[in-house]
Amino acid sequence: MKVLQILKNNYVLAGILILGAFLRFYKLDFQSIWLDEIHTMIECNPKITYKESYDIAIFREQMPQLYFLLIKLLSSVFGHTTYIVRSFSAVIGILTIFSIYLLGKEINNKKTGLIAALFLSINYFHLWYSQEARPYSLFALMTILSFYRLTIFIKRSNLKTALLYGFFAALMIDTHFFGIFILVSQIIILFFFLFDIPKLERITFLKYSIVSGLTAFFFWLPSLNIFLLVMKIKSFWIQPPAIDVYTQLFKEFFGNAESILLIVFIVTLFYFIQIFNQKEESKRSYRQNPMFLSFVIVITWILVTLFIPLVRSYMDIPMIISRYFIGVLPAVILLLSMGISSIKSKLVQNSILFILLLTSLTDIIIVKDYYNKTSKTQFREITETILKRNKNKEKVVSSFGWLMSYFLNENATNTPLLSAAIGNDIAVESTLEGYIALMKNKTIPMESFWYMDGNSKPYKLSNEDESFIKENFVVRESIAKFDTWTRHYVSKTIMSNTNASSFTVRNFQPLNIDATGNVTMFENSTIKSPVIFLDKGKYELLIDAISLPQKPINGENAHLVVKLSEKIIANYYLSEKKETASKNIQFEIISGQHCRVSLTFDNDLSINNLDRNAIIYNVKLDKK
Repeated sequence: MKVLQILKNNYVLAGILILGAFLRFYKLDFQSIWLDEIHTMIECNPKITYKESYDIAIFREQMPQLYFLLIKLLSSVFGHTTYIVRSFSAVIGILTIFSIYLLGKEINNKKTGLIAALFLSINYFHLWYSQEARPYSLFALMTILSFYRLTIFIKRSNLKTALLYGFFAALMIDTHFFGIFILVSQIIILFFFLFDIPKLERITFLKYSIVSGLTAFFFWLPSLNIFLLVMKIKSFWIQPPAIDVYTQLFKEFFGNAESILLIVFIVTLFYFIQIFNQKEESKRSYRQNPMFLSFVIVITWILVTLFIPLVRSYMDIPMIISRYFIGVLPAVILLLSMGISSIKSKLVQNSILFILLLTSLTDIIIVKDYYNKTSKTQFREITETILKRNKNKEKVVSSFGWLMSYFLNENATNTPLLSAAIGNDIAVESTLEGYIALMKNKTIPMESFWYMDGNSKPYKLSNEDESFIKENFVVRESIAKFDTWTRHYVSKTIMSNTNASSFTVRNFQPLNIDATGNVTMFENSTIKSPVIFLDKGKYELLIDAISLPQKPINGENAHLVVKLSEKIIANYYLSEKKETASKNIQFEIISGQHCRVSLTFDNDLSINNLDRNAIIYNVKLDKK
């Protein structure tokens, strides 16, 4: 009710939240889920037990479980779809906008809170993670709320404020372990203000600070086991930081948009000038001065959270990746907001606000074309294509096989210990080189298979493996989507069996299927079968096809030319009657060879509202 009352009395804030909600929910499921989001969907599947979810988290991710437990509960109630899971992040993103308003208002003034809420609502970095099925949006929210409760605790230290601060600090580190670095900054802030308050109050402040710490530790205990596992990690996929790693980080915070970065730099510089010119009041503590209070909190928040991971990245294990620092973004936005709110000229202040609003929206909607341009690996689209074309349920091999089981396997609920190795599921986890090695040493049969990969992994084989593939397989299809690709390898041994059900008219390309499932040819065109290997011998090609309309046009029906590897083996006029639709074509293969059957309709005619077409019901190939 208090939140509704705030919004009712503050139309500007309500408008900001509506804008933020629109930006976060519009085309929420446009992009395919990428690798980490697939992790979320598998781990939080409500069909598996909580223990299985926890085991997957331990084995695959080593992340705190708060976010994943919430998603599992949400999916149990509303359904386990990417839209539902991403909606959670979007809602959390909106709450984060409201929370930064509360924090800005608490550490400085209402104007700072409104400006911070506006900038966060149109911030590209925050928008991106508010539309992703990962814990980063929740991490930003809990970070802000923990600082909000910390600020209240510093101003009014009592049991209630201590417990609330400890609780939200625990939620922050229960969402992401980078919250521990932020917690260190909060501890330093507490020590600073411990010596800022009168001596008579210090014991009380210290006592309640300990209460906050014990509360945080109690609620963090469920994550302790995973944290201990994380501490044992000695190698990681993240690369060592470059010398300009934080410069690039701050650019990412604002979408690498130079116009926005220029304004941010100018306003931040102005804020520091204001701070440098601020006179200290000897009789007034820092916590009673909004300018100094906000400066101590925000600067400590930023510097400590950046410093510790940098040192650890050089001395122990690299850990700097931009999304882990989403908990720093609110501090940067607050710094910017405090700079703008301290501008005395309303004309200048409003002009900067308008320019930032305009340039941010222009960058998102027009420059980046955020809502129309594909920017995430199209695992969803590539697997949909494979499922549509993989009629024979052949194995789909991928270096991300376990993750792709989410799309490909009917029962994609396997725990890691039961993951789709060489088993009954369609998805198989292996590199292409590894799978070829298994076939070479006869560990697995040399059967037709699909291979797919992506996430910046191009197709690459050694000359030896390339020769093996060419000797034993034919690439029937090669398909590419954004940052992902697949190839269909058809075994020459299997292809030599012309009675195989895979040789049907449905495998010809390109196809135009009518409502009854038949192949239609409305204009002069050619359809071709996949490449097949035929052994030496005599064959019979059966074609079931008719001409439309039922009455010949100008005394002539649809004409079909049949070719085998560009050699004409038949050309004839189709019957207009189903009873005489079948045509048997005999041919002989002198020595084993790769072939392709093509059908060409070459006498299309449209006259007097009549249109000549060809309808193909079936194509069958048999060895006599």
